[in-house]
Amino acid sequence: MDDGKYYELQAYGSMTKTKIDWLWYPYIPCGSVTIVQGDPGEGKSTMMLRLAALLTSGRKMPDGSGDGKARNVVYQAAEDGVSNVILPRLLDAGADCNKVMRILPKDDWLSLDDSRFERAIRDSNAALLVIDPLQAFLTADTNMQRANSVRSVMNRLSKIAEETKCAVVLIGHLNKNSGSRAIYRGLGSIDFAAARSILVVERDEEDPQVRTIRQIKSSFAPAGKGYMFELSEENGFQWLGEIGKYGGMENGAYVPKRSKKDLAKQYIGEFLTDGDRPSAEILEYIQRKGIGIRTAKQAKAEMNIDSYKDGNTWLWHLNKT
Repeated sequence: MDDGKYYELQAYGSMTKTKIDWLWYPYIPCGSVTIVQGDPGEGKSTMMLRLAALLTSGRKMPDGSGDGKARNVVYQAAEDGVSNVILPRLLDAGADCNKVMRILPKDDWLSLDDSRFERAIRDSNAALLVIDPLQAFLTADTNMQRANSVRSVMNRLSKIAEETKCAVVLIGHLNKNSGSRAIYRGLGSIDFAAARSILVVERDEEDPQVRTIRQIKSSFAPAGKGYMFELSEENGFQWLGEIGKYGGMENGAYVPKRSKKDLAKQYIGEFLTDGDRPSAEILEYIQRKGIGIRTAKQAKAEMNIDSYKDGNTWLWHLNKT
């Protein structure tokens, strides 16, 4: 008969509440595990290296949040070469590469449940640990489709993150089960969804050079709006901002989303570049662009445009002074 001494009870009233700190609100919480998933080649690793560069160089996050303090990062990559891929990307992003570290295991093997990850975080005082991709750090007996096989790994990583206050980010490839919700399609077992935040990186359907970061799980805050970045051969990498503020690319450069009145001003200016034009012609074109006549006339008033009649036709004249 047991004596009941193998456990103890703790009242919640005896605990002190703590606040959630953020590496990037609300996408990457400190002291927790975040998963970044997407199809191969969509820019997941490049995006995380850019975030690491911001962190190590004391710059704020892409939306201007954060305290801008320089911090250390442990970036453990298995698929990309260090000297010919990882390092050039960090240098191109303006990282302080002395603050970006990796583990060099003597036996040349690391697994997700390896104690050296925790030691590396503590020894380097890292604010961010990135494991890229997580599939490369699973042991042979870890079955990603079985909850009981994944649970112990996730519990250990979560405990390490919580105790060190480090943001742990696992980069993973999506599986091919297109009929499933993204949270299940990502990594197999639903126990991977024990991560406090899950982000999906996808290619924009209309512009293949643009990638969207969608948050499909957020345990500590309302899910963040989709965020966008460009990854192209011509322009390299650049943050584009939240969905809704993104207006597209023009002449190889990012253009923020503009109001309909601003767009009306652009169209009117283009019409009047070579001289006066009939107002009916201008208004008809602007209406085809989905902009109302009232908005167009407000834009006209702010542009210092005069109207005059030539025979039976009303014309608009742009005063350039």
